[in-house]
Amino acid sequence: MLRALRVSLGVVSLSLLATLGAPTANAAEAPPPRIKPTRISPLASMMLAHRASTGKTLPWLERNEAFEADGLLPVVVRFAHEPTASELTALRASGAGFEQRPAAVADKTFLARITADGLRALTAAPNVASVDPDVRVKGPLPLDQSRIETRVDQAVRAARVNLKDGTPLDGTGTSIVDIDTTVFLFHPALFRGDGGYSAWIDVNANGKFDPDVDGVDLDGDGAIAKEEVLHVLSSRVISAYGPELDRDVGFTPALDFLYCDTNGNGSRDYGAGFTEDTPAYGEPLFVVDDANADGAVGPSERFIRLKTSKLAALRDGTKTYTRGDMKGSGLVNYEFKSAAQMSDASHGTAVAGILVGGVPGVSRWLGLAPNADLYVATSSSEPSAAIQWALARKPAVILTEYAPYAGVTLDGSSNEDSLYDGALAKGTVIVSPAGNLATSKKHRSLTLAAGTNTITLLTDKHFQGATLIQLSLHQRGAPRKIALSVKTPDGKTVDVPADGTNGIDLGDGRQLLSYPYTTPRGTNESHVFLYAPQSSLPQGTYTVTATVDAGPPVEIDAYTGDDRTSWQAGITFEQGDPARTICSPSTGDKTISVGAYVLHDEPSFYATAAKGDLASYSSRGPRIDGEPKLGIAAPENPISLSPPSANGVEVEYSPFGGTSGAGPHVAASVALLQQLYPTERAEVRKNRILSSGRRDSFVKDATLWGEGKLDLAKAAELSIADGAPPKVRIKAVTPAYAGTPVKLSVEILDGTSPDKLTARWDFDYDGVPDTSWGGLEIDMPSTEDTRRMNPRVEVLDANGNIAADTLLVDLNDGKPPVVGATGPADSSDDGCGCSVPGHDTGALRTGALAVLAAGVMVARRRRKTVDAA
Repeated sequence: MLRALRVSLGVVSLSLLATLGAPTANAAEAPPPRIKPTRISPLASMMLAHRASTGKTLPWLERNEAFEADGLLPVVVRFAHEPTASELTALRASGAGFEQRPAAVADKTFLARITADGLRALTAAPNVASVDPDVRVKGPLPLDQSRIETRVDQAVRAARVNLKDGTPLDGTGTSIVDIDTTVFLFHPALFRGDGGYSAWIDVNANGKFDPDVDGVDLDGDGAIAKEEVLHVLSSRVISAYGPELDRDVGFTPALDFLYCDTNGNGSRDYGAGFTEDTPAYGEPLFVVDDANADGAVGPSERFIRLKTSKLAALRDGTKTYTRGDMKGSGLVNYEFKSAAQMSDASHGTAVAGILVGGVPGVSRWLGLAPNADLYVATSSSEPSAAIQWALARKPAVILTEYAPYAGVTLDGSSNEDSLYDGALAKGTVIVSPAGNLATSKKHRSLTLAAGTNTITLLTDKHFQGATLIQLSLHQRGAPRKIALSVKTPDGKTVDVPADGTNGIDLGDGRQLLSYPYTTPRGTNESHVFLYAPQSSLPQGTYTVTATVDAGPPVEIDAYTGDDRTSWQAGITFEQGDPARTICSPSTGDKTISVGAYVLHDEPSFYATAAKGDLASYSSRGPRIDGEPKLGIAAPENPISLSPPSANGVEVEYSPFGGTSGAGPHVAASVALLQQLYPTERAEVRKNRILSSGRRDSFVKDATLWGEGKLDLAKAAELSIADGAPPKVRIKAVTPAYAGTPVKLSVEILDGTSPDKLTARWDFDYDGVPDTSWGGLEIDMPSTEDTRRMNPRVEVLDANGNIAADTLLVDLNDGKPPVVGATGPADSSDDGCGCSVPGHDTGALRTGALAVLAAGVMVARRRRKTVDAA
């Protein structure tokens, strides 16, 4: 139910923001008295004027194609009181029209699209408390072992032992929204292993699996056609900072995927040409259930077909692509139209991998909540609309993977902060990376004395070609008169108007734009932009002169950036200050602000500190109003998913660093807590995360670490002892006969006491257990027409570890003979007939240590050489 408001000469609708309330004063610092916040943001008129003269969005803002096309500016309008009928009539008389839609009145804040006439009508309306453009400032993106480091693995194992309901702790039944770049949704690791289990056929009868020869019988005719042959999609690990870290050689079940080349073109096709109901949106795609974890495909092991996308929906701009939509807006219809778009997807794809990537029990690099539903909204130019879309999904958590710091409010009182703060009461926790600004020299805390002060900005070789410089000054306390001027490297000096400017021509195609803004919490902001739309800005030293009125010294925080560089290099101050570098929207009062510490310090990961220590660049508190703000720290630089690169390799992985890599660890943990405690309020889940921070020798100052290192096991109250899984294999009494129960048992190979183990059996090996947890021996039923059975067993130990094994059992006709004094034989090293192609019937062992991969009780495989996300 929505209320709509129409403003301007055109058709302009506004939808109610039910979760956006008035910003509250920070408890740590009350707003200064008698400071009025900006009512009508000067940025609104600047945007309208710039679009009228150029047809474009202002250069420091994310491009808004709809605004450029129709001139309707998206804004957030806050009324002081619920507007009355007479007020609406007055606005109509001013040329502003309203329309009524069925609505549930929640508060007095609305989204709008307005023209210049609409802005004038709102400005004149006495009940309009504020108008702010609903736009996003461009900003850098806050860029396996992870499951062990965050103690997610321990919580998963403890849940198996303590809950005993058969449901794995993997995010099942929860949803996560990531506001980010787009995602390469066709990455094989972003599909679930729910397409069924298939035995493979040994075409050349050599007793081992051979890619490009052997296959799966998709049509059930008992033979392998060329379109049923399995081919390898090989994986590799690449690095953005150097050569690839690892290239998979041959076929490795924990890393690689297999596909059927149904059209014979030598590659796996996906996307265009397939439909929403096509499994994995392309040609058949498989992983191996390497039950005994020996790194090979045993005769009794099966292939798992990938089917359902882990993405539930993707919102790109204003269009939403939804899983299951058969009317042209399904996920399969999403297209990557350029190399640049694919490159932009790197960030969101890596985040998705940490959150939900991989198949449990199979994948070396496995996400923390692999069975959660993932919703992705691109960090579009209308943030409030994206947030409303996200909240409508009713997720356990929203992860914000963007972090502007120049040209934005940083005291926690922006409209975006308020929206996110309101989400907690609606059942959604907000998680936001703090940013990577600490060592960038793009922030300075300055004390300006009365009179003239000089602020020096330097450029380096990475600045070359820049067309935009941003400078933002934030001053707390009673407003002071600070006159600014800027001198460029080529000697041109320009004064910055105190009340802002839509553009001062500096010659050579350059302009200066600026505007002032006072936040609801009394922060006085000055935003200055140098812009060269048709050329580039000169390299060298930029000198900013700040002349302060008479009085005591003034404390300010200054932030700078350009459009060529991200967190480092480009334009910087002479020196930087690491404190007070938390970026938006991690500044929100109720948002969990996430710092990053080093997971991998091997040379190829380009770590900035020792393993376990705070990443040097991780943004630090306090917030500019003195609030400590940083909530928790989580690991950065795990290996995660990557889109395909130009060379066409389809399955790629890469280290993913920054607080961007830390944020999804926290978000996934929140989802796991909701799965465990579905009736708990979001605030309780948030407090579980913060109150359980782990403190070690690295964790000291709360402005750096918040409450410590993320520890899900402690947050979930599910601690359990560590230990290796048991070593087991499955045995059958042979010969076995059709129509007669087959006696199965688990042989323990490592001396583990049987009374510490329980077993669960899947007689037809379809991924769905046929028994609950019970004893290590069982009678497997068989029918008269059954000639071969392929059971699978899972064995659970007291520490929550799971081992698994599979077996092929060939059944004889007739009835079993009368058992003599020595009894029947069982499968053992000294002599049962083993069933492999060309051999006698009997029972075939394939046992050893393993991890469940059937989509029920799941666990991440731990290997000596495995570092998994």
